[in-house]
Amino acid sequence: IGFHYTSDEAGSATWELDNVQLTGNALSEICANPVFSPEGGLYLAPQEVSLTSETAGAGIYYTLDGSDPDVNSTLFEAPFTVSENTTVRAIALALGYLPSSVVATTYTFPTTYTITEIQGEADASPFAGEYVQTSGIITAVSGSNYWLQDGAGAWNGIMFYDSSNTPVVGDEITVVAEVTEYYDLT
Repeated sequence: IGFHYTSDEAGSATWELDNVQLTGNALSEICANPVFSPEGGLYLAPQEVSLTSETAGAGIYYTLDGSDPDVNSTLFEAPFTVSENTTVRAIALALGYLPSSVVATTYTFPTTYTITEIQGEADASPFAGEYVQTSGIITAVSGSNYWLQDGAGAWNGIMFYDSSNTPVVGDEITVVAEVTEYYDLT
């Protein structure tokens, strides 16, 4: 936002918002930050996003390209759908208030890969640190560790540590998880 604000000791202020200059009493209240519904996170299906502010009459401007929003950005008027990895950044503006902070949240949607693609053919997975989805058949279980396989041969198996589930050998499952390396093994 093209915003500049100055005030004197008597409380008189000059503020300029996108090249419109106003003089008057100092602004002291800040517009309430935008709130995202639902909040960002990991999702398996597209999400319909709404933006609100507790400041009555506030306009909420947002971006989906990673840039900071301003009055030239998209004005929130109706819920919008996100279906791919997206960071939404928003700001609330209202007459008589200082602008809110720019707030951001990220919606993450895992991509489905085969275990071979997740493993890669090098020591480290090309997807380390990313959330992915895959499926296969449980081929071994040892305590909270289990092994999932989706084919025969090298690079077709993956180990999971999960103390909250109890699969048995032969179960066909689909998992969504963050790819991590353990001693250069996926």
